[in-house]
Amino acid sequence: MSKDEFLLILVVIVLIIFSLAAYKNKNFISFPSVTSPVTIQSSNSSRTSIKKETTIQEKIETISEGIAELQEAQESSVFKDMIMISSVSGASSTDPKREYITLTANKNNKNPIDITGWKLINTTGKSIIVGTAVETYQPGSYRNTASHVVLKPGDKAIIATGGSPILYSFRINKCLGYFTEDVTFIPSMKTSCPAPRDEGFYLAPTSLENDECMEYIQTLSSCRRPYRNNYNDLSQACRSFLSKNINYNGCFYKHSSDSDFYENEWRLFAGRNKSLWKDSREEIKLLDTIGKTVSKYRISYSY
Repeated sequence: MSKDEFLLILVVIVLIIFSLAAYKNKNFISFPSVTSPVTIQSSNSSRTSIKKETTIQEKIETISEGIAELQEAQESSVFKDMIMISSVSGASSTDPKREYITLTANKNNKNPIDITGWKLINTTGKSIIVGTAVETYQPGSYRNTASHVVLKPGDKAIIATGGSPILYSFRINKCLGYFTEDVTFIPSMKTSCPAPRDEGFYLAPTSLENDECMEYIQTLSSCRRPYRNNYNDLSQACRSFLSKNINYNGCFYKHSSDSDFYENEWRLFAGRNKSLWKDSREEIKLLDTIGKTVSKYRISYSY
């Protein structure tokens, strides 16, 4: 519906309201004095008038509701119900790193949806823009290039108010769990890296210590570098092999072409040094690139 069509409908509705008001005044009944011989008739007329007034009031309320629905329809995005604000966490915290909003793409969506450039805004006008992110986080920061965030059906994007612990916004892949040894992700990031013992490292150093090196690999946990336990007792060749292969870089080069390399989750960071959202009496809207409302989330009173 165009803006002109909407205004025309609004004018028609207002004219209907004025017509109903005029009808109401025209049928207003003046009550006669108690000495009037038509007291009973007047009483009946009064009940009829009250009934008419009630009917008119109901119609006015229905029209008002219709106007509100039309206004909401005008404000709604074509992406409404396709992307939802599914949760708001950490709004009571003063630490922006602990404050984040989760967006979820409807699993029934027909196509991926680009959310870069969309805005999250609250009732007081505080807002953040959904930025770009690195889809394939490669070893060596100079290789990383940010691009638009595109959510496929069922994907989710966690948008933190604070900054990124690894400098970039990114899409989770099955090797990124190695970073959890050194930095903290909020919310925590699952560690689902391929276990070293399942990697098929049959090309470990071919020396007298080969068996010892292979046995050590069998003891290593998923998403954990090998520098623990009796690591220093291993041969130099074995330690060199482990430090090259059992880390994010080694995992990336071995698995980045796997069909299941990427997870269905993005981590985006606004880079703010102060929290944004209130923990009560708050409404946060997600707006598309032309300012239409995609989703709303209300935070009620906290106790």
